[in-house]
Amino acid sequence: LSNSTSVKIAFLNDAANRAGDRNLFIESVTVNGKTFSAEGAQQESMCPPNNLHNAGHLYCAGTVDIELENKLDYSVDRNAPYTASSASLLWVQQKKKKLSTTIALENVQTPQGDFHTVSFNLVSKNSHELEINLNTFSCWPDCIEQWPECAWEDDRSQQKSITFPLRRSQNKRVDCHYESISISERSLINAIYASLPNLLHELSDQAKNAKQEVVVRRWQERIAGLDSRIETSVYSIDATPFQINEQYSQSVRQPSVLVSPPVTTNDVHTIARLASDAGLSLSQLLIGGAPVQQFPDLQSDAAMPIERQLEKLLIHPVYQVY
Repeated sequence: LSNSTSVKIAFLNDAANRAGDRNLFIESVTVNGKTFSAEGAQQESMCPPNNLHNAGHLYCAGTVDIELENKLDYSVDRNAPYTASSASLLWVQQKKKKLSTTIALENVQTPQGDFHTVSFNLVSKNSHELEINLNTFSCWPDCIEQWPECAWEDDRSQQKSITFPLRRSQNKRVDCHYESISISERSLINAIYASLPNLLHELSDQAKNAKQEVVVRRWQERIAGLDSRIETSVYSIDATPFQINEQYSQSVRQPSVLVSPPVTTNDVHTIARLASDAGLSLSQLLIGGAPVQQFPDLQSDAAMPIERQLEKLLIHPVYQVY
């Protein structure tokens, strides 16, 4: 390894059919404890990206050859609270007056945390309407820590989604989406709203065909027409737009430091009494919110000696997950 000059990664099992599409995205490689970004690497495939920033994105079978030295200058400091190294136009659609587009921000840093990707759906039914949608797969890691109970949920996939329309007070459940998320999560939505004019300007250079060019141009016209309403909306409160620069270095997530919790009791009988006083079983107390009624074996364990209950609970899959 000490004599290696590059790492080549091959994507062999490409597939695209009615069931979906298969892609491979290489962010970086780590050799001898040092990480080298795929940005600026050499991609050999039938669909190489136009921007070397996305050299690690394999949308079809091919290889990515990463030299074991930095090709790009990463000296740019992130002084703004909301930053990303790129914005990507993932999907566009126009049906009569309705515009729909999916935009992704990559290598994101916010006061809320660092994200590999923050993507959102931008929808406008007409020149008076505008909304931003997030779903379960919008961010990696998830930018919504606790999904609101009022969130929309697909019955088949259990995918959740929340909507942030420019015109509020039209639907109480939709208003609940914004009201139920945390202050930092609201700030992220506000930042996206504040960034829309600059984002669309950035994305206008990415349009790959005439259709995308037309849709992006109409988006720019529509956002310009709604600019004053955005500035006076709830989304303008402390709104800070994203700064985008491809020279930003990759975000490095600091590992969580686990601190040993204080021990309040080491007696299982005391724990059982606390549970009983609260009208809870031992599993309900220690799992804390899991739907234990779905696990009859945990219910039946309640008749066992408390030491045996605890032993069985600690190895139960539901306890391990929660």
